[in-house]
This record gives sequence, C-alpha cells and structure tokens, in this order.
Amino acid sequence: MELASLARQRGDLEEAESLAAAAIATVEATRTGFASPDLRVTYLEAHSRQYDIWIDTLLALGKIEEALAASERARARALLDGLAGWTPKIDAAAPSQLVARLVN
Repeated sequence: MELASLARQRGDLEEAESLAAAAIATVEATRTGFASPDLRVTYLEAHSRQYDIWIDTLLALGKIEEALAASERARARALLDGLAGWTPKIDAAAPSQLVARLVN
C-alpha cells in the first residue's frame, strides 16, 4: 500500500489506483484464511487505511461512482465479518416466535 501512497504523492493517480486495488485484493484474499471471525475483523481494521487510499485516489480521478462502490464494499466487508462472529443471546423469557426467527 505504501507504493500506492508514493505513486499518489508523485501525481501518478492511475498507477496509485492500480496499486491500491491490487493491495485491497490481497487484503480481501488474505482475510479469508483466518478461521476466527474476530481475527478477520481485526485484520480488516488494521488494513482500513488501504481502503481510504484507494477511495481517495478514485475521488481524485473523478471516479465518484467507483469511489462510492469501494466505500460501500469496505463497510459491507467489515459488517459481514463482524456479524459472522456474532451469536444472539436468547433470553428464556423471549417470545417463542422471536426465538424461532433468530435461530433460523
């Protein structure tokens, strides 16, 4: 990702976009190797700056729709990884219909 930052500082936005997209692809491919959802979330948080650089570069290139899609992709990835490790806490007094919806 540092290469993308350097390319952006040099003013080579096309190269920065390419490098940032490649770095994001690596991050997303690597995160699937973690068995624990908590580790995936932590790994993604540690690499959130890479998404920021990619999105900022897309904006600088005037690729507004792509930047919005990248932003939503980053948010969705974080949400899905966070929810993957979530287990609902079911109160014994909860209505049975609600429990059935949560479990199924």
